[in-house]
Amino acid sequence: MSRGDDRVLPTVGSTWSVGADEAEEPDEPDDGPRYRELGPLGRGGLGEVVEVEDADLRRVVALKRPLGEPTAAQVHALVREAQITAQLAHPGVPAVHALGIDEVGRPYFTMTRLRGRTLADVLREGPLPAGRAVRWFVQLAWAVAYAHDHGVVHRDLKPANVIVGDFGDLYVLDWGISRVVGHAPNPVEVSYPNAGSTRIEGTPGYAAPEQLQGLDGDARTDIYALGAMLFEMLSGQPPVSVTDPAVARENTLHGRLRELHGPISPVLVPVVRRALAQDPADRYPTVAAFVADLEAWQDGAAVSAYSEDPVHQLGRLYLSRSPGLRRMRWIDVDLWCFSAFCLGMAAVAAFPGWVPWWASLLVCAITFVPPLLTVLRPDPTA
Repeated sequence: MSRGDDRVLPTVGSTWSVGADEAEEPDEPDDGPRYRELGPLGRGGLGEVVEVEDADLRRVVALKRPLGEPTAAQVHALVREAQITAQLAHPGVPAVHALGIDEVGRPYFTMTRLRGRTLADVLREGPLPAGRAVRWFVQLAWAVAYAHDHGVVHRDLKPANVIVGDFGDLYVLDWGISRVVGHAPNPVEVSYPNAGSTRIEGTPGYAAPEQLQGLDGDARTDIYALGAMLFEMLSGQPPVSVTDPAVARENTLHGRLRELHGPISPVLVPVVRRALAQDPADRYPTVAAFVADLEAWQDGAAVSAYSEDPVHQLGRLYLSRSPGLRRMRWIDVDLWCFSAFCLGMAAVAAFPGWVPWWASLLVCAITFVPPLLTVLRPDPTA
């Protein structure tokens, strides 16, 4: 790293070869600072992010730096976060552009300036329709799966650390307390009201039980946090109350989770519950396995976490052979059922002797039609 800016490599102009007759001396570098600050973007307990203009590349980027006079630990943490994030070359992870020391001696790194809102801000307006929630979730989950494949466990996944871009893109942020497999973890200190301070990793309400116990986590630790996020995306609230972090911690440790309510397909409930299993061995083994169940639900295929009864299996078999029926809108199904009911009542009125037969038909319909409709349209709110 250089002091003042990060122009330690030759400029582009001085490295290009244009021929002996056309060679020109490169322009003298501007003596002014490379980054011109435009305004704040966010602030946390250990650092801040500001919007800056890069004078060399003529673009706006985000710059992250410590607050105040940094300690050696803060410098180490920021450099570590920059290096880990830079190595995760995935569309769902912001690109890191530069790492350096500013004119007052503070370390910083620059990254893509993202446009949009945090997922936490979006969820303050209420739960998402299940179809959209699953689409968004699958997109951000693949970024986490990519990190796991490169030996990085995030350990602080939550809606506040996800950006929903203005054009449908999603990004996973804040890899500061992530753990690189084979290296020592990097815990942070969290203060609970009336409980002093303790060293844990993650955010109560989203952190897995083993995290809150101070144990080393693996990919299944992130899977728990992903399950908590999907729970909130579908229901509008996290699986435990986060008003009091100490209470959230106790409820998580003892498995006292909320029930997943709302207009949600019953097939999705066991999927979320498996991701939120108390024992890591009972969770999905990988993010890819978690995503596979969600994509199977989207496609109307069998979901491993959901035990189908014979009616569901028969419905899926029939629909697989009748693609036109699957394309029916939910309102079409409602109108079809209502029309059949009215026709049956008219038949009963015209032929009273048909009452026992019609009553038996209604019992069968009440028993078998709801599961078939669940298969036909897993998410009526999509």
